[in-house]
Amino acid sequence: MQKSNNPLSKRAEKALAVLEAGGKFREMLERNGYTGREQFRHRLIDANGAVIRGIGFATLEELRGMLRPLTGGTTVSSYYGLRTRSDIAEPRHF
Repeated sequence: MQKSNNPLSKRAEKALAVLEAGGKFREMLERNGYTGREQFRHRLIDANGAVIRGIGFATLEELRGMLRPLTGGTTVSSYYGLRTRSDIAEPRHF
């Protein structure tokens, strides 16, 4: 088995490409359509606002060290993006 120098999974590589193109992760309280319970969901959103399916919490945790909180969150939602983004939240937002 050949070892790779890149420790990221395929999903993390795809998410990183979306983030570099202006996307962001959203952690938001959503109602589960089946059980009716509210729970936090982690979604990757591209620059156009479309949700990228199949990429969620595990990928967010894998990339957590590269991400920073962004402005635009509320009491039930948080947004995360790459450190180089211009809309990084100021410390007063926390």
